Amino acid sequence: MKKKTSKKYLYNLVIGDWSKDGHNQSEEVLISGNKSKKEVMDSYLKTCKKLAVQLHDNKGELCDYESRILSPEAADILLAAGCPLKDILEETESNSFYCAGPAAFVPLFFWFVKKSLPDFKYELVPKHEHLNGWWDKDYNFSLGYGLFNA
Repeated sequence: MKKKTSKKYLYNLVIGDWSKDGHNQSEEVLISGNKSKKEVMDSYLKTCKKLAVQLHDNKGELCDYESRILSPEAADILLAAGCPLKDILEETESNSFYCAGPAAFVPLFFWFVKKSLPDFKYELVPKHEHLNGWWDKDYNFSLGYGLFNA
């Protein structure tokens, strides 16, 4: 009998200004997970709706320009829902939590996903190596340069 293997999915979690129409800064984190993009994102949105707290768009926590501190109201809601904020973010003197950057944001985002999709498992995929270019000492050449319009 064949051993059943679960399907693996790869996705980029884009944190910040992905559209480059604001402060123009973002970071992509490559993730390997056991659920489809639709399942992951629908679960995230389900948790947002259930808790009335979100991490996206202008109304979301950590979404205003240089906003790195959860509102005390959101922190209270997340703590009451079982979110391990004290393990994920830095606690502030004002009874809230500071998000130091994308590395701290990732587990917070996936807590939202797992809240509505408990069997979701993920891991960060380390930065990958480029095959060519980027001043590689052996393979510093372009491939397909002519395929793009100026």
